[in-house]
Amino acid sequence: MLVDLHLPFVADELERITATVKAADINAVCLVGDGNLPTQEDADAVASCGVIVFRGVKVSLGRGGVLVFPADPNLEWPQFAAGAEDGVAVVKAAREAGFAVVACHPYDKSAGETLGDRVFQLGSADGVIVVSAGSSQTANDLAMDTLGALKATAAGGTGSNAAAGRASTLFATPFDSQERLVAELRSGDFWAVSVGADDRFSSEERSDNRGDSRRGGRGGRGREDRDGNRRGGNYRGGRSDSRDRGPDNRGNRAPRRGPRNQ
Repeated sequence: MLVDLHLPFVADELERITATVKAADINAVCLVGDGNLPTQEDADAVASCGVIVFRGVKVSLGRGGVLVFPADPNLEWPQFAAGAEDGVAVVKAAREAGFAVVACHPYDKSAGETLGDRVFQLGSADGVIVVSAGSSQTANDLAMDTLGALKATAAGGTGSNAAAGRASTLFATPFDSQERLVAELRSGDFWAVSVGADDRFSSEERSDNRGDSRRGGRGGRGREDRDGNRRGGNYRGGRSDSRDRGPDNRGNRAPRRGPRNQ
């Protein structure tokens, strides 16, 4: 199931957004509001293009930010993150609220200021947007380096000012509800996908993240599980047999997935 995990939503641009979604070859999109959830009416308008629509919020951290996805898209958005600067506090509050957390592409400067190395201060995340429509190969490779430290999985999404679906996230299991989106993000069973002819990941990064052994990536950081244990062996296969899709089980998270190019 191919999902554009970061389609920024601005109400004044609804016509442009629906046009790009209609032209994209994807199954679903996540409409992401800046500081607040898009409305159900907005979601219905985009869903008329024939895709499943989920909703999320980008929480700005001064420079860059994180995406948060509530299991209930109709809740009254909590303002715990208004004007937030402390990424650790935002992630903690989102976790306590039962949200999934995805770090925005930390090195993609095509849309302005980014988290940069401040992304490591977040401590953890369910995913990291490692490929967006405007990102460079270098920015993508640097983003891939954050996965081990954050115990996160590589994800993809359009980002700002681009057509939907150019960068997306491939989920192993189809789903159609916001609650399942959160569960799947927390399970880690997904891949970042760059859509198009241009391969925006270096061969070194693809080897580090698709090979038979997850021994360190660029910069020497090893791939670890959520308990901090170094992992080896072949992780190109499916899910852990003991994986719980519920939002509270973090220990049996599936291996972090490397990028694919379509």
